[in-house]
Amino acid sequence: GLKWDPYMTPDGKNYVWLRWNGPPDHADLYRGNVTGDLNPTPIIADGGLNSNGIISNDSKRVLFLKNEGAVQKVYQINLDG
Repeated sequence: GLKWDPYMTPDGKNYVWLRWNGPPDHADLYRGNVTGDLNPTPIIADGGLNSNGIISNDSKRVLFLKNEGAVQKVYQINLDG
């Protein structure tokens, strides 16, 4: 899938990015390490339209937007999903 909006965690250990995986209304948040193999791992891959991952100062949580019909809501999830 297409990948965009990469962010590095404040601790410098991981990247977080969006990955488009199909229909126009499906984007997931992924993370990967910055050393060696990127090792992409989904943070949230729920078949929804997720966007704008912002990482907490302690690098443990991600704040993101999710479209739910005509409403956009803010959610928080641990970096490890």
